[in-house]
Amino acid sequence: MPPSEPEPSLAKNLTGGGGCGCGCLGLLIVALGAVAISGLYIDLYSDGTEVTAWYGGLGAIATGMAMSVVGGIVFIGSLFLD
Repeated sequence: MPPSEPEPSLAKNLTGGGGCGCGCLGLLIVALGAVAISGLYIDLYSDGTEVTAWYGGLGAIATGMAMSVVGGIVFIGSLFLD
């Protein structure tokens, strides 16, 4: 019997690609949150917006970390699909 390629799996392609995209976007959001927070230390913001930048940066970092974890789980799960 000659060797043959396995049939392409739509579910594996979608979850694997979705996992990569979710993980990469999550890391990008973490980086943007860190930039927002680091702007506090160089006095980038004017009066009253420092608190917003602090909470927005922390929220972005938390959201990005959650997206990265979900993306990693989805990508690893896609490796075990047929």
